[in-house]
Amino acid sequence: IYVFYYVTSRSYDTCLWQLIQVKAEFISKLQKGRPNTREADDVGDLVLTAAMAKAISLGDDRVLQKIKLENGLTQLQRQYRSWIESRKDMERDVGALPALIARHEKELQGLRLVEADKLAKPDKFVVSLREMRSTNFENIGTREEADVRIHTIVNLLRPMLRKPVKVGNYRNFVLFAEIRMGAIAVIMDVNGAELVVHNIQGTGTFNAIDREMADIAVKQNSVERTLFGAKARLESLRNELKKSWRHQEDAEKLLEEYSTLCEELAQNGLVDAKRFSFGTVTETFPR
Repeated sequence: IYVFYYVTSRSYDTCLWQLIQVKAEFISKLQKGRPNTREADDVGDLVLTAAMAKAISLGDDRVLQKIKLENGLTQLQRQYRSWIESRKDMERDVGALPALIARHEKELQGLRLVEADKLAKPDKFVVSLREMRSTNFENIGTREEADVRIHTIVNLLRPMLRKPVKVGNYRNFVLFAEIRMGAIAVIMDVNGAELVVHNIQGTGTFNAIDREMADIAVKQNSVERTLFGAKARLESLRNELKKSWRHQEDAEKLLEEYSTLCEELAQNGLVDAKRFSFGTVTETFPR
């Protein structure tokens, strides 16, 4: 089924299509909200069709040309607003990435220290752990005794573990205990890098720490890749932010043409101009 609309030039159809246009534009604005986040294409097409029909009924080709220019400028303005929102996201990332890069660099430095310490493996096991009822530390020479001691200590300190609490030193690095993901964890802090062991049961804690150290090369490679990606993204974003909007010249040309046409139509009382803005380029005409 096809529906054909016939418009009579210089007739009352002008008023009818004017009413339809106003109604369609109102519905379009209500549904769109922000042009770059939600669009109602069907309603937008109806606005254009109604406006064109009104122009034809007036019998003035300049009005039809004005409608076409408005359609082109509307599309450009949507693209410009989307571009602005994208730039805002990029600016936020550019502001956050340097701190992220610095954190990864510090973490990588710590992992390299662990790698160096791993190569210089001590002849015998020794760990300095907090005493049961004081803040003093004492050396323990067996893994079994150290596992039992650290299990007892972290459970005694549990009410304090909402933030990191030092519980000892191992392989030249500091050991902390903290509640993470609802359970007590032992963390070996290495100049910003962390080796974390969960499920502290009184056995196997220091073997688990040693396994974490043995896998340090994998962690180091992962951080290196992340760091490389963050630096590359920062450079890319900075270069992108230096660029201007690629449709700026087209928008300026259309705005100039639209301005001239509206001034001509205003002399005949036919102007119903709209406002378009592209950065520093703005055209506003009285309704």
